[in-house]
Amino acid sequence: MSIRLGHKAYYDFVKFPRGFNKTGDFTLKEADLLTLFGHTLVSLEQKQLEPMGSEELHFVEVISGLTEPQTLLEKVWLKYIKLARCHRAFHGLCGGKKSQPSAIADNDSEMSSDDYFDD
Repeated sequence: MSIRLGHKAYYDFVKFPRGFNKTGDFTLKEADLLTLFGHTLVSLEQKQLEPMGSEELHFVEVISGLTEPQTLLEKVWLKYIKLARCHRAFHGLCGGKKSQPSAIADNDSEMSSDDYFDD
């Protein structure tokens, strides 16, 4: 790979507080790629770093939407962007319909006190 390694390990503690490999969103290899190259890729994306070489130039084109991703690193970075920057839907454990309180109240009004007490 001709993309430069990051100057230190990359972690996104805001969106992935337990690390990339503990989320279940990334494979171990993908998590390692993000950790090793993340700082370089962020700098290239934010134009804080000039691309050196054809792979870095291609990466900038992919991020700009001019080209389709070809390498695993480009695909992993797009996956990371999608997961980190897009809204994720929350799915609760209970998927049933909400009860209708007005229907319960209507049924209570039809009952008389004789229904509750036996003589």
